[in-house]
Amino acid sequence: MPFDAFISYCSEDKKVADAVCGTLEGSKIRCWIAPRDVLPGRTWGSAIVDAIGDSAVMVVIFSRHSNASPQVMREIERAVNKGVSIIPFRVEDVAPSKDLEYFISSCHWLDAMDPPLEQRIGELREAILGLQRRGSGPSDQSRPEKKSRGVPALWIGLALAAILALAAGWWFLRPKVSGPTVQLERPAPDSSLVGPLLLSWTTKDLAPENLSFEVSLTPPDKPAILQRTARNSIVPHGIEGKIRWKVRPVWQSPGQPERFGDWNKEQTFTYYPSALNRIVATRTIHVGTAEPDGFFIRQEGAELTGYEI
Repeated sequence: MPFDAFISYCSEDKKVADAVCGTLEGSKIRCWIAPRDVLPGRTWGSAIVDAIGDSAVMVVIFSRHSNASPQVMREIERAVNKGVSIIPFRVEDVAPSKDLEYFISSCHWLDAMDPPLEQRIGELREAILGLQRRGSGPSDQSRPEKKSRGVPALWIGLALAAILALAAGWWFLRPKVSGPTVQLERPAPDSSLVGPLLLSWTTKDLAPENLSFEVSLTPPDKPAILQRTARNSIVPHGIEGKIRWKVRPVWQSPGQPERFGDWNKEQTFTYYPSALNRIVATRTIHVGTAEPDGFFIRQEGAELTGYEI
């Protein structure tokens, strides 16, 4: 807050108010006091309302004059509505009016009727500084600089320790891998296949709990197709031609994010849904070859192994 204390007083008590202001500001307690702090061009009422809202404590110079002052009454009412702490500084033995009693009866009073006044003002200063030390005061400048620096440093140290602990936990709990995590088994690399297609692979040193696989199939001139399976095999659909494929393991425990293993080294194979598809694609008839779908061509007495069409 811009101000540590707002000083409310009646004009008849200006000497006491000025003495209070001077002593407090001598201890680096920032004060707002009228008319000194009413800026040129501002209305009196708006300046006072803003200053009360920007202060942590209101010091009321309480005397028979302020007890009967409507202006002091309005300032106290504003402070109560804005949640500003109020310290009545009583310089005369006067009972508060019923209107004032409604607002300040529960406040802790400081009596300044017994001289010397300077000593009583010193007690007021210590009361405000005590509020600041307990965190009720507004001014970080009034608090020890060492304390304001120490708290962030402590939290930074705790945060770094937590990060290191999490990193160490991940390192020891991560899936232990020895050699390739997934090894492609079928089909053989660069093989040519016709008819029903089954892709399979083997795993090594992978815990089976919560384990599945992600398969990447890339047909010619098309984006990769990703498929998931919980088995060590998959029957793909909708692919044809020279296919690039690879597999990686996936772990997902209940309520936890997915963790992915490394892709294996990519392999290729060529696939045709039927022998006729292969003939059309390769423009070659394989003589004397029985295809998996029953397509069979035989040329008697021929020494050719193929026939171009």
